[in-house]
Amino acid sequence: MLDTVGPEIQVHNSTGGAIELIGGNHVTITPDLSKAPSADILPIKFGDLAKVVKKGDTLFIGQYLFTGSETTSLWLEVTETSGAEVICYVKNTATLSGPIFTLHVSQVHISMPTLSEYDKQL
Repeated sequence: MLDTVGPEIQVHNSTGGAIELIGGNHVTITPDLSKAPSADILPIKFGDLAKVVKKGDTLFIGQYLFTGSETTSLWLEVTETSGAEVICYVKNTATLSGPIFTLHVSQVHISMPTLSEYDKQL
């Protein structure tokens, strides 16, 4: 038996610094890892997000799924896609810290393997 979290999309914070996102603003999620992470743009390690989400879909970023009481997880709503980028409305104010954050997509099938190469080695 193997316990995995399933497919994970990682937000890559190359600076490692804290990123504060303010509720009511917009943020662009991009697969372009050369872009510097900020309150305006979050690079991810997955190129097909814009192909699987649509306007109104919910995204969560952070260590925990959003409960509404913590300030370290982010709740986003997709407003549009543009090429490979996903533009989202920021639903709450939160500060993301650390080099990598997990992005969860609510009720959308992500075409990533459930078992990573690391999982297969275990």
